[in-house]
Amino acid sequence: MTREQCKSLSDAFLLGLEAYEKLFSCLLQLLLAKAKGSRIYKLLNQAREDHLSAADMIVRGDLGAARFQALQAAEKSIKACCSAYGHTFSKTHKLATLAEQVRPTVSLPADLLSAVQCDADVRYGSGASLEETVAGHHAALRVSSLLASVIQASVKK
Repeated sequence: MTREQCKSLSDAFLLGLEAYEKLFSCLLQLLLAKAKGSRIYKLLNQAREDHLSAADMIVRGDLGAARFQALQAAEKSIKACCSAYGHTFSKTHKLATLAEQVRPTVSLPADLLSAVQCDADVRYGSGASLEETVAGHHAALRVSSLLASVIQASVKK
């Protein structure tokens, strides 16, 4: 491997590690607060599972399904944050719409949202590239990481 490839692999590993640590820390905090049955816990745990599924699908080469799983992970993280702060949210695959509903609490970077956003039809194999799939997965990890910290702050109050 070249030095650049090693750096890229290391950066991807650290991104995933940070996101999973923040998700697990938040889920643990919710367990300690006796909120395991809450909508917040369920959505955040589903987001964690969607991230795992997306990574597995990328490795298997199922890129369209992986893109959709990354979208699902970001959606569920945003919805968990909305729930944590008492905001309502709509049932949509449009991340910009969901981001507006969580905006009173946190502002999500538009570049992350656009990197994750994809057509729901992508899951049926409508030509997702490896580059855009990995970029979407990484952006979804960043969204979940950011929101897990915000959600955890709400639980500590």
